[in-house]
Amino acid sequence: MIYNLFYRPSKLSSKEKNYSNIVFSKNKNGYLIIKNPTPYYITLTSVKDNNINFIEKSKIISPFKKYNTKVKLSSSSIINYSIRNEFENVIEMPSKEVINEE
Repeated sequence: MIYNLFYRPSKLSSKEKNYSNIVFSKNKNGYLIIKNPTPYYITLTSVKDNNINFIEKSKIISPFKKYNTKVKLSSSSIINYSIRNEFENVIEMPSKEVINEE
């Protein structure tokens, strides 16, 4: 069993409202890129476009970092995703539109 321990400085606001700040974009080759523009580690449990799953298992995205998936997007530009919060609860997030990278 693996345990992750994260310390949150008291000056940082609640993490809950930042989950929806994840950005999904498509690079010029059609692959999905997941960006975390927040000061928090965010654990994604599912990232899907129709029936295509872009992550094989839970993926932690570090603050201000991005994750390049190895799967191309289908014609759909809507991503459904869920996160695991700090209490280990899985939360289904509202669908997000994919943006094109310049």
